[in-house]
Amino acid sequence: MKRICSTIILLLSALTVFAQRELVDGVVVDKTAQKIVDAIARKINTDNPLEISFSMSVMDGNKQVNHQEGILLSDGAKFHF
Repeated sequence: MKRICSTIILLLSALTVFAQRELVDGVVVDKTAQKIVDAIARKINTDNPLEISFSMSVMDGNKQVNHQEGILLSDGAKFHF
């Protein structure tokens, strides 16, 4: 009896977790992540021009093979590296 009750509770809790997910075209959408992406997209679209500094390192094990730094300038649909 204990085993049956614990199995039912486990199944019900698993179903509630999956019920909170949303499927769009067969892809699970994380609502929290989508809110973050939407907020960043609004911020990027309202801040024109936008300047982003970046650096990139290519590593082979513990050895650095290549390193580049740059600036991305974006103004609407136009951009420049």
